[in-house]
Amino acid sequence: MAETLDPLPEVAKELLWQGDGQARSGANPYILYGSDMGRTINVIALGEPRCMWWCENSHLVEKALRQRFNTGLIEQFRKIGAVDMQESSQPIEYVVSRHVYSKNSNNTDLIAASKAKQSCGLLDKAVEASLLRSLDVSCRLVLSELPEDFLLMRVSAKPLSPVPAKAGRIFMSAATRFVINKRLVGPWFVGHLRGRGYGQIVPTGRAML
Repeated sequence: MAETLDPLPEVAKELLWQGDGQARSGANPYILYGSDMGRTINVIALGEPRCMWWCENSHLVEKALRQRFNTGLIEQFRKIGAVDMQESSQPIEYVVSRHVYSKNSNNTDLIAASKAKQSCGLLDKAVEASLLRSLDVSCRLVLSELPEDFLLMRVSAKPLSPVPAKAGRIFMSAATRFVINKRLVGPWFVGHLRGRGYGQIVPTGRAML
């Protein structure tokens, strides 16, 4: 995607959340990831100002894609909806199939648990901290705050293989399951490497008593 946006430096700076050659401070309000065997690019813009920017500039990205792939036909589907955290009469269980919870691959205990595919209290605590941090950031991106009565419960994590990243770095990942006392509406992501499609929160459909 970055190469496709080379002819559009200002658009690239916004979508990739870059300043002068480096990442801006704060979380990127845009989530870009591929699906459908690479034939689809998904763009999620969090917060009304970013949604408005995308609506005004998406035609430029579409044109750049047509030029890069030398095609006159690219279908663009746009959906505008709420990303919200609503009240729930009962706690609800959610899962994240691959939660990239840490950029730090120097924790020998976490590395050992990952290699042995063993769950442990240390891993659960690391994943819980990542969940709280990510959910709080997402709430702020949509012009809100994490509710004072928000409760995160029953966090459990099954270690998965580390994920290679740029410059030879290795990020730690896990399959994550947790329960909260809220209903998540719209697309929610947690952790790092969201641009690869990692970290999407999915409800299990089970209300937890």
